[in-house]
Amino acid sequence: MPSTVALTLSKWVLDLATRLIKANVRLHNTERLTDDMAVVFVVNHFTRLETVLLPYVLHQHTGKEIWALAAAELFVGRIGEFLESTGTVSTRDPDRDTRIVRSLLNGEHPWMIFPEGAMIKDKHVVNARGEFEVYSGNGRRPPHTGPAALALRAEFYRHKIGCLHARPGQQGLAQALEKFALDAAEPALAKRTVIVPVNVTYYPMRAHENLLRRIAERYADNLTPRALEELSVEGTTLAEDTDIDVTLGDPIDVRTYLNAPEYAAMMACGLNDMDDLERDPKSLFQEAVQQVARRYMTAIYRLTTLNLDHVLAAILR
Repeated sequence: MPSTVALTLSKWVLDLATRLIKANVRLHNTERLTDDMAVVFVVNHFTRLETVLLPYVLHQHTGKEIWALAAAELFVGRIGEFLESTGTVSTRDPDRDTRIVRSLLNGEHPWMIFPEGAMIKDKHVVNARGEFEVYSGNGRRPPHTGPAALALRAEFYRHKIGCLHARPGQQGLAQALEKFALDAAEPALAKRTVIVPVNVTYYPMRAHENLLRRIAERYADNLTPRALEELSVEGTTLAEDTDIDVTLGDPIDVRTYLNAPEYAAMMACGLNDMDDLERDPKSLFQEAVQQVARRYMTAIYRLTTLNLDHVLAAILR
């Protein structure tokens, strides 16, 4: 867990960095967030900048430490230490899911997850059949449904804790609270799990020589052509007068999906049914997972901030 000192230092470093860069970062629709929400922010992923900048920007407006998932390959050396100090968790962390579900139950920390699962540069995200697909490695695949599954899982457990809390004698409640390291049921029951789609739009996008690339070329060995290309874009984003629009969409209340008639038996208040999900966490509400994932991916792309580059590209096409 990140320490208070490390978090304070990280915020100080990021505050200094935001004063030095020329990018104009604008956060829209923060009024859609309310205190009763346990939030998973799902964000499009274009540059590595988002992994560090967005938790800081969201913290400035929510007052909460935003924890995030990031690619395992980033957790090396000082960069890895910095990410861990700010609450960022590796996608390969064996305790990843448990930490996310626990913090969503107690509402302590919102999470930020990139459902595309990689930095998407080509913007070809819908196939000929109208299905979401992104390029990853050697082929195309659907975006990750992990954020939907984790949010639904957290809300399922919240509902079951509520069942145990309302049971005469509260049989089984103490074991459930211990399972998630919760001190009491009331804080968890006062929250609801929501997924908030977020779009990050950069304007204008330029790719040319910049300070960040020159530093990397001087101190890093064996930079690949792809790394140099990314530095050309991301370094320019930091160094030039760039607008970065961070737009929050309507929160998706995942409880509404669990209230569907087909899940009535699963959501009934039984004594030992909290273990059902642990035995087969992927199958119990797989259809709901797919529905939620399609909804947040659609919202993410529809939240794109329209600018002159988009208009010109559409005209040229």
